[in-house]
Amino acid sequence: MEIFSNLSISDYIAIIGIIVGVIGIIVGIIGVKCLTVANKIKNIANEDENSTIQQAQVMPVNRGLNSADAVDLAPKTKKTEIEKRPLITNKELSEMMQDALESLPVEIEASKYLALSEEEKKSVFYIIIPDK
Repeated sequence: MEIFSNLSISDYIAIIGIIVGVIGIIVGIIGVKCLTVANKIKNIANEDENSTIQQAQVMPVNRGLNSADAVDLAPKTKKTEIEKRPLITNKELSEMMQDALESLPVEIEASKYLALSEEEKKSVFYIIIPDK
């Protein structure tokens, strides 16, 4: 310990500088190794028969059509589909509405529900509420 007793402040600063330098060199070596491994991984991921992807571009594919053809085809397809669609008569519409209304649940008091026949209970979906 007599070695450290004769040192001045500048000697202590020099020793600390040497220690910091050695730590820096060790961290640098570790960093270079990690960077090398990361670059290898990146190149392997991009590799396609020993080539690296330099630039990539995304082009939307609309079932074999380019975008301009898809834009031209859309209005024509819509018009064709509208022409193919059958017209619904008022009678058919009212029948559809009646079917939809019949499928809606009906609120009924418990005592009235018990008075219904089995067929009436099966034909409509009831929501049973307490008697008032």
